[in-house]
Amino acid sequence: MALLCKHGYTTENLPTGQIIAVCNLENCLKVIENHQTWAILEDGREVSGNDYFLGDYKVGNYAWLVSEMKMLETFIPAKGQLGLWEYEVER
Repeated sequence: MALLCKHGYTTENLPTGQIIAVCNLENCLKVIENHQTWAILEDGREVSGNDYFLGDYKVGNYAWLVSEMKMLETFIPAKGQLGLWEYEVER
């Protein structure tokens, strides 16, 4: 929660039930080692610090590598789901 507070979020103003950003999914890499404060992905890259603490790096899980992440100016109400899911956007 301290990291969220650092960026101005509290349990009262944290956006939930909304699409807040879009990005490109570049790759999914399997977690092959977990050392409680850092993890190793199948391509040898190490995940640590805030990235580690904000994710779920159990061995066998996957880390998503994304690019071009953009926060939306207007959030879109949506019922979320675990994992990847599609959402039809009106154009």
